[in-house]
Amino acid sequence: GWTVEGARFDWPTLIANKDKEIDRLNGLYLQTLRNNNVVLHEARAEMVDAHTVRLVKDGAEVERVTADKILIATGGWPAMPDIPGIEHAISSN
Repeated sequence: GWTVEGARFDWPTLIANKDKEIDRLNGLYLQTLRNNNVVLHEARAEMVDAHTVRLVKDGAEVERVTADKILIATGGWPAMPDIPGIEHAISSN
């Protein structure tokens, strides 16, 4: 067990630390991809067919990518289910 004398909570500090950790992890993920010669396309992707993706930025096509396998990493969003007490919960956002 922990005993913390004079403990206090500061919401802005919590959020700043959370953001800092997300930035750190994102940097590690990007470095791992670069170290493994992964080509990263940060754009809107539209599937053209089973092996082709049309990349769009600012409403204009910037490139078409064709490959045997295509991974589209869309990210995620935390779910907040409709359960009793949910009003006392916070998400990672």
